Amino acid sequence: MSTNISIIIPAYNESENIEILLKKIKENIRSHIIIIDDSNNNLTKSVLKKKKIKVTYIKRNKKMGTIVTGK
Repeated sequence: MSTNISIIIPAYNESENIEILLKKIKENIRSHIIIIDDSNNNLTKSVLKKKKIKVTYIKRNKKMGTIVTGK
């Protein structure tokens, strides 16, 4: 069975939440998960590695997310 969907998860200091989130996604959706981490630490990556959770992990050097507001 092939992957039908890719899920991109922006992360910023999500080490306490990421395992629970990924478990819920994997229970319900066959997907390829991409995590883009803007944190200045590697705690989220450490959790993924320790728990052997297979995702695509992208680490950015600084917080690059933007806030979009209505006019």
